[in-house]
Amino acid sequence: EIDVEGYMAAGRKIDSNVYVVLDGWMNTPEALWNLVADESLGLPTMDWEADEATQEALREEARAVLAPAVAAVVVEMSEDELLPTVWDHAPGDYGVGERLMDCTDLYAPDALAQLGTLSILHLDLAESIPSVSATGILASGWQVYASQENLYVAQTSWSWWWGWGDTTVDSQIHKFSLAGAETAYEASGAVDGWLLNQFSMDEQEGKLRVATTDFSWWGGGALEGDVATSDGGSTSTGSSGTEGGSTDPAPAPRPAAPKEEPTDPANNVFVLAQADADLNVIGELRGIAPTEQIYAVRFLGDTGYVVTFRQTDPLFVIDLSEPTAPSIAGELHVPGYSSYLHPLSGGYLLAGGMDGTEDGTVTGFAVSLFDVRDPANPTRVDQLTIESDDWSWSEALWDHHAFTYYNGVLSVPIYTYDYDDATGAWDGFSGLLVVDVDTTAGLSEIGRVDHADMVSASECLWYDDTYGRACPDEYWYAGMRRSVVIEDDLYSISDYGVKVTPQTEPSTEIARALFRPL
Repeated sequence: EIDVEGYMAAGRKIDSNVYVVLDGWMNTPEALWNLVADESLGLPTMDWEADEATQEALREEARAVLAPAVAAVVVEMSEDELLPTVWDHAPGDYGVGERLMDCTDLYAPDALAQLGTLSILHLDLAESIPSVSATGILASGWQVYASQENLYVAQTSWSWWWGWGDTTVDSQIHKFSLAGAETAYEASGAVDGWLLNQFSMDEQEGKLRVATTDFSWWGGGALEGDVATSDGGSTSTGSSGTEGGSTDPAPAPRPAAPKEEPTDPANNVFVLAQADADLNVIGELRGIAPTEQIYAVRFLGDTGYVVTFRQTDPLFVIDLSEPTAPSIAGELHVPGYSSYLHPLSGGYLLAGGMDGTEDGTVTGFAVSLFDVRDPANPTRVDQLTIESDDWSWSEALWDHHAFTYYNGVLSVPIYTYDYDDATGAWDGFSGLLVVDVDTTAGLSEIGRVDHADMVSASECLWYDDTYGRACPDEYWYAGMRRSVVIEDDLYSISDYGVKVTPQTEPSTEIARALFRPL
């Protein structure tokens, strides 16, 4: 067993090599916190009503006083206190931990954005007892993308934790080379805007392509005209979490104010190249879909696909054949939005998202098929919407691991809610949707795998007086999570168990296994 201090942001496996991205927070000694309350230091009092120049002058005065006092405390700290710890041990015998890395393995980028370490841990599964090595930087990050040769970690907004300074959002991006145990920090750079998820980054021929949405933390909240919901209300979007780690079902924050120019916030595509220890922007395309935000991105070769949304869903096709001059090749506007784009052979995209109306009302989960063979004229071939009286959605809206496409068949979790006005009772469906995908004939539902009967046969997982006992009839919600295809069989996995069905006949149950049988 290998236990490492920190929080896992993401992991990647390339051949037998495993790379784990860890965020670690430095344990700040109490002596540092005590300095702020030490009246003998004569620290100035911040005047929050003063202009920015006056406030910055007060900060400079405070830094001059605090810097030597902080240095005196830190110099007494050991490396074991400052650096993350690893326990490489036999099961049940932790023993004494060791430092995950030495100081010579830790780098300081130009933009320091975190009191802690971002570590890239490596182990080789080809070894009978894998040894652990790591390198790191003084930073944080939660959006992770890896090619075969390099790994990139992005941290949005260097200033968020200070509570002052530049209030617009930029994203620091850190590059690490992947060469087995020789994993090394390479370079850092920055782009304006917020990265939605791992698909917002991509590398081709040594160049990094990045898609971002302009956003200001303190710009006044969401844009006017929040996305309407099917019940006539509105929903505001919150920040999205990490790929491969914690995630939030809501998309990234909606842009709220321009950074510098007196224009509406928009979306951007940047191309970066490494020069020594810097990732420099060598090409950019700004101002895509002002007042909207990115909901999905996919880079494929010399082409990028960017979906934005506010009222309708523009699918932009980005020409990246000339890295220094990216441009819009074509666009398609349809109601609703796509939140995940999956490439199909022959120049098609399969997408999961939400259907909607022209006024921005989203009406339910939908699967869409796009023809992008002609970059200048993308079209939607077909769309399959999950109808429900009140609401339908899917975990695949924010986690692409729930989206399983194999051999022309898509399986994806769906949830529907229906309210009976006469009885006041809620009902719905929680299971797996199975769809036939044909680029000529379009999309058609093959069937569904319902896990409600697994709930009634199990100890209840609801954290109330039913927990650990049989679920009442109204607790039909199974929480469908994932699906796996093995040969011709489809394995649907919910919070309550696993069902096995033929992939093309999902209503025929072959076998089941309950996680918590009565």
